[in-house]
Amino acid sequence: MSEREARTLPLRLGGAPARLSRVKRTILVLTLAFVLLGHSPAVAVSRRTPVVEAVERIAPAVVNISAESITEQNFSPFQGFPRDPFFDRFFEDFNLPELRRSVKTTSLGSGFIVDAAGHVLTNAHVVGNAQRIRVMLADKRAFSATLIAADPDSDLAVLKVKGAGQLPRVTMGTSKDLMVGETVIAIGNPFGLSHSVTTGVVSASRRSLRTAGREFRDFIQTDASINPGNSGGPLVNINGEVIGVNTAIVQEAQGIGFAIPIDKARQVLGQLLQFGRVHSGWVGVNVQPLTRTLAQALHAGDVPGVVVTDVESGGPGEAAGLERGDVVTSLGGRQVDGEEAFQAVLTDAGPGDTLDLKGLRKGLPLTLKLLVKEPPADEADKVVARLLGLRVASDPQGVFVRGVQEESAADKAGLLPKDRILGVDDTPVRGMKDFRSAIVQARRTGKVRITVGRGNTTASIVFPIQ
Repeated sequence: MSEREARTLPLRLGGAPARLSRVKRTILVLTLAFVLLGHSPAVAVSRRTPVVEAVERIAPAVVNISAESITEQNFSPFQGFPRDPFFDRFFEDFNLPELRRSVKTTSLGSGFIVDAAGHVLTNAHVVGNAQRIRVMLADKRAFSATLIAADPDSDLAVLKVKGAGQLPRVTMGTSKDLMVGETVIAIGNPFGLSHSVTTGVVSASRRSLRTAGREFRDFIQTDASINPGNSGGPLVNINGEVIGVNTAIVQEAQGIGFAIPIDKARQVLGQLLQFGRVHSGWVGVNVQPLTRTLAQALHAGDVPGVVVTDVESGGPGEAAGLERGDVVTSLGGRQVDGEEAFQAVLTDAGPGDTLDLKGLRKGLPLTLKLLVKEPPADEADKVVARLLGLRVASDPQGVFVRGVQEESAADKAGLLPKDRILGVDDTPVRGMKDFRSAIVQARRTGKVRITVGRGNTTASIVFPIQ
């Protein structure tokens, strides 16, 4: 090959080196442009984490809630002035009328759209006594909303967005298979900072805690920040599915948040939409703690559980084959280590649910299917008679005490025949229907506050009602 041929060989081969050089220059220029503009393809891909994708899926259906309520408050025209005992007595002598004024308060919270009809699930304490509710979406659209129903015992409420047309909605997951340590995301409106996102892990599941005089059971605990304003917002897994409803019920907590499991929330949501309230489950069975002495007598060993003390005739327990003296160790897949745990399962179950029951009968394994039903009309009468020693009746004026069993809780509290039952918890009692419904609801919390009237005096008494 001549020297001239060697020099022209690359050109005769199609000029590939020249074209390759142009391609390299083009790639170099484009890469430099992406880097200078902050859009490196490799960086963009690495930054789009599962958390980012989950937030993008769920955020459009999360709403910020502003709930306004107006309350009447007493006030003094001299409020803010230095107090003087002499002038206090002087004005008291004039017997001035009590002055009142209307005060508007606004609570902030969060929620999420659960269906195409525009229903929003949130916490009951966010919208409790609101006269005006507005929701705002992530795209800044704002709408009025109405309260459909609320259940303070589960701290859940349902709103309906008005005049919004088609709205985005969340994807519901499940809380049955939660893993301690898995990544979770909380979205909400903490301190008015709309659509804030925090991340953490599931710290624990089925956590029970008592706060504000009420016990909350089976909560999800997380270290994702949940502050006032986050209440009612979704707790989301890495797949962008709602697994819980955030609730800021422990204000002094640092790095500890709680959420209502979505399986429980979904059940409450269904009942609120269908009935306007939550129906407690009834199985017609009474139980007591399994003490060491009872365990020995019933050949139950050291297993935790409860003992069946009574099975109502015609009730679900009798239909399932339960007998007095049976030991229940598990109900609905959950360990039963006391009366409270037994009642908690029934609280979470709704009429029509079937619960797997496991236990012992005379030391031998026992497995049954227990169908949960709606409590019969007179169930509340039986409850107060058995647990409080109180018999009630009604007349055109309302409900009154018909009898009090000696040495019972009602007797020790000083109740007497002919006392009027004015209220149960926050429910005014005008007749037996009000009384019975309120008692059944009170069983879900384990205590009941009964307001009675005698002559011109009234009194409220709190009784345990497990």
